[in-house]
Amino acid sequence: VDLSLCGGGGTLEASAGGGGAQKRRRQQREEESQITSLLQRLILPHAVNHESLVVWPGKYVWRLSIDVMVLRCDGCVLDASSIAIREALQNTKLPKVQAVMEKGNDDANNGGSASKNDLLVDGDHHKAVSPCGAEDCPLVITVSVLSSPPSATDAVTSTTGSK
Repeated sequence: VDLSLCGGGGTLEASAGGGGAQKRRRQQREEESQITSLLQRLILPHAVNHESLVVWPGKYVWRLSIDVMVLRCDGCVLDASSIAIREALQNTKLPKVQAVMEKGNDDANNGGSASKNDLLVDGDHHKAVSPCGAEDCPLVITVSVLSSPPSATDAVTSTTGSK
């Protein structure tokens, strides 16, 4: 894992040959792959309650897709992406869906005993809910430990002690 992904971009080197652009694209694809892999491992298993996405057991489930587009890399891409994913999930609204099973008598091919399985979707957006667990979606936070600079009192003691 390349930890420079958390450092705020990188440097681009220009070269006179045509291989430089191809090398940069390959490096960019590798970084995108690393970021995707990290986000999938760190966030997606815990982002929502997967059982709450089941509409009809064994038949229908909600499928949530999250696309992250990085427009500018001036900080930690992982931190910004995790915040964006959490906000997107919290602002996602799934309509109320009810499974309807009815016996049908009008199907001539099945001897009139066919069952009609259907979904009833409530179009009222006020009744729509966020996916269960979206509020508990984890965030990636980068923390750095810096050594403290010498204080002014240290500087005074070192100059007075040297006399």
